[in-house]
Amino acid sequence: YVAETLLRTILLPLCRVIWKVRLHPNSKRLPTDEACFVYGPHSHNFDPFFLNMYTPWYQGTRGVMTREYLRQGISSWIMHGIGLLPTAKRIPEPHVIRGVLGMLRDKKQVVIYPEGGRRWDGRAAPWIESTAKLFHRAGVPVYPVVVHGGYLGWPRWATFPRPSRLEVEILEPIHLSKDMSYEEVLARLNEVMKGDEADAPTHLRPKWAYKPAAGVERIIYRDPDTGRFNAVSSPDGTTVCVGDVPRWKMHPDSSLEDLSTGDRTTVSYWYEQVRNMPLPTDGSLLAENVVEISRETAFPAIDRLGEGSAKLFVDRIELSGCLERTIMRSEILYTGIERNRKLQVFLDGEMIELHFVHDGSALGWEHVLGAGA
Repeated sequence: YVAETLLRTILLPLCRVIWKVRLHPNSKRLPTDEACFVYGPHSHNFDPFFLNMYTPWYQGTRGVMTREYLRQGISSWIMHGIGLLPTAKRIPEPHVIRGVLGMLRDKKQVVIYPEGGRRWDGRAAPWIESTAKLFHRAGVPVYPVVVHGGYLGWPRWATFPRPSRLEVEILEPIHLSKDMSYEEVLARLNEVMKGDEADAPTHLRPKWAYKPAAGVERIIYRDPDTGRFNAVSSPDGTTVCVGDVPRWKMHPDSSLEDLSTGDRTTVSYWYEQVRNMPLPTDGSLLAENVVEISRETAFPAIDRLGEGSAKLFVDRIELSGCLERTIMRSEILYTGIERNRKLQVFLDGEMIELHFVHDGSALGWEHVLGAGA
């Protein structure tokens, strides 16, 4: 009760002030007397909290959350207090499944974002296969929820939020029959996950933003012409430079205006361009960054080793400084990104975390390693 009271009296009013959240005119509310799943596109950091603006006091939703927020401290205490389970996203965790099924037996409404985390560009990402199977086999209604304007209100890559308007739409529940195939289940559930969230209605587009381009190098992590890593920056938070040359102006709605032609494109477009660029085959160094290195062998404890250097190659990572080690791409089981700047590399029996404090893109490194979402 204390944890939920803190969230409802401090965080939710703050969200209302910044994003003018309202329930979509055609929306219904979640049931409070039956077990169900809740899912949908996840682009804004506070999506689950927006949903709980429309649930009764002390009858809020439950769910899962990445381990990063549930290690220690006041935030961990609050998240545990409102009924969130820690998960490592794409690593199979039977105890998490058992915990979710226990919530359903207690007639709770369980929120799970099936893409495993926030979207980087407002477009659909691959599902975690076990999530769709859980929805199918649990035998409870599945409610799709869409937060219209969420991506533009605070893109994952952006350092600062954009004050705007958001609309929470809770759609009619989906009932999945036992005789449906996995492909049929996925097709049915995916109906609300399609589309580009950058294409939001005019009334939901931010009209003002503080340094809207700050953080753009996290998503446009290569020179779109040469493929060079760590080439994009925004010295003033509005102008986006490639190398030392100003190329775009970032608007509050995250559209990019070409300074030469005046044409506008989306961040999503350039993200797709750099992601699809081929990597060199000569074994050359792709990127080198100063990072804070940590090591975890048993959650929730994590050892902060200190600052070091990380070098990225197509087939490996070379670490030096506080940790002298080479991690081959073939050793990596999974990767994940937390808080936008932390690349977590899961190996057999341990996790190595690289925190890009100063510059560099955890997303770009993950794409090269090819082991993550």
